[in-house]
Amino acid sequence: MIRILLIIGVAVLFGFTSCQKQNYKLGPFSSPTNLQITATIIGKTDTTPNGDGSGKVVFNVSAKNAATYKVDFGNGAGPSFVTSFPDTVTYNQKVGTYKYGVTVTAYAVGNAAPSVTITDSISVFYAYHVPAYILKIITNNSPQGRQWMVDSAAVG
Repeated sequence: MIRILLIIGVAVLFGFTSCQKQNYKLGPFSSPTNLQITATIIGKTDTTPNGDGSGKVVFNVSAKNAATYKVDFGNGAGPSFVTSFPDTVTYNQKVGTYKYGVTVTAYAVGNAAPSVTITDSISVFYAYHVPAYILKIITNNSPQGRQWMVDSAAVG
């Protein structure tokens, strides 16, 4: 019986001495610096400086000490949080060449340090492309197409 009490006493003593409060330390928080936006317009050439009409732009964003970014690409979708780049965005709301404002805010770890924001603009060309299913209906999926006739006698 004494042996059992001795074992229980040692276990309780060991339990109390091994339960020490953990001290956690966080490193210093640094504000993001050197925020940069790089936009690559798909199909950009000397003759098509605003792209090939696809409306696609590949964005790369970087900053020192940044953990995440809030990006508003200016395409009407509103700001969203992005943690990794590159990110491809399609500007297809309006046909033609339009200028879009891009705003990026970089946040540090835990958002404890002040954030950094940069705004830039980009001109992108978007040409309407007929969807494949419509082309199939119109052409009957044939290289020669489909023959269409107008009934001049029809009313309307």
